[in-house]
This record gives sequence, structure tokens and C-alpha cells, in this order.
Amino acid sequence: MMPGDRAVRQVASRSVVRTSCGRELMVGRLRLDGLPHRTLRVTLDIGCQPYDHGEVWTSLTAAEARQLAGHLLAQAAAVERESAETSR
Repeated sequence: MMPGDRAVRQVASRSVVRTSCGRELMVGRLRLDGLPHRTLRVTLDIGCQPYDHGEVWTSLTAAEARQLAGHLLAQAAAVERESAETSR
């Protein structure tokens, strides 16, 4: 990697929530290297379907919302741990 180049890496740990209406919501982490400070983010990918026509959204049951929230919180905790480890 050349100085100034940015590398984007999807961290391997990802979780999938499948909704009752057929959507797949993927929760993961993204690491951006090559910036002055390493940048870590939680990602949420809502898969686009052919019928979406440029708008992507989802509706969740209460159980699906709780499951998604759990995955998001777990990824957020992992980002915080990794950030703390690299700042030492």
C-alpha cells in the first residue's frame, strides 16, 4: 500500500438476520486503514431486491428487531474493544 492509499477491509465476523418477508440484513464491521487514525465502523447491509425500484427498506417483527439490535450491539462492542487495543 502506498502512502496516502486507503485500504478498506470488511472484518470477517458478520451476522445475518433473515426477516419473515424475505430480507437478509447483514451486520458486520468495517476497518479503514491508511487514514491518520484507524477507523472502525459497524455496518448494516440491507440487501437490495429486484422489486425495490431504487428504495431499500425493511419492516421487522418485534423478535426480528430484538435480534438485529443484539447483533448491532455485539458488533459495536467489538469495535470498541478493537479501538481500545489499537490506542494503547
